[in-house]
Amino acid sequence: MLNAEFYSPNINRDYGMKEFKRDLKKALEMAGMENTKTVLYIEDHQLLRDEFLTFINSLISAGEIPGLYTPEELEPVLSALKDEMAEQYECRTLFEFYVSRIKKNLSVVLSLDNQHPKFASNCA
Repeated sequence: MLNAEFYSPNINRDYGMKEFKRDLKKALEMAGMENTKTVLYIEDHQLLRDEFLTFINSLISAGEIPGLYTPEELEPVLSALKDEMAEQYECRTLFEFYVSRIKKNLSVVLSLDNQHPKFASNCA
């Protein structure tokens, strides 16, 4: 209805922090690099580790997740945005431009079951 791409992590038995970071990067690149309206949909059963929620909280509050990208991973992402950043004057750095596009294009939706044992702590 809103012409947004829907993205949700595909959880499996071997899913861990490495896979979660990979999925977050995919959603961020859709919103920040491809300039696509994106919905990141996460259900409580997908929050396998407390760190997952910490990453989501950082993304919601700041539009970025510190330490998610290594410098080697970040360089090709940002270099692809150089030409587009040159057309606007609001951002001072490529990373700031990337984060501004994420904030503009990414919606994070958490679906939490109020009967889940960790509901109160997840909300906090």
